[in-house]
Amino acid sequence: GDTSITREKHAAIAYDDEENAFFLGQGGKSNIVRLNNRPVLSTENLNHGDIVRIGETTLRFVALCGPDFAWGKKTNATA
Repeated sequence: GDTSITREKHAAIAYDDEENAFFLGQGGKSNIVRLNNRPVLSTENLNHGDIVRIGETTLRFVALCGPDFAWGKKTNATA
């Protein structure tokens, strides 16, 4: 219901599996994306718990991987 969000390419979130890290970028539109209350002017690191504001909508980023777990990577756990 937030009509201030562009339907396409307002913001982009990318995951880099080599760095096991997330990144946030603005989608090339003139609309501002905010990360922790600061405008995103270039690609920024996105960390677990960060606050992302797009239009009038505020979201909390929850990373589903981190230092102890990465999708598709083998762990050193022993059975």
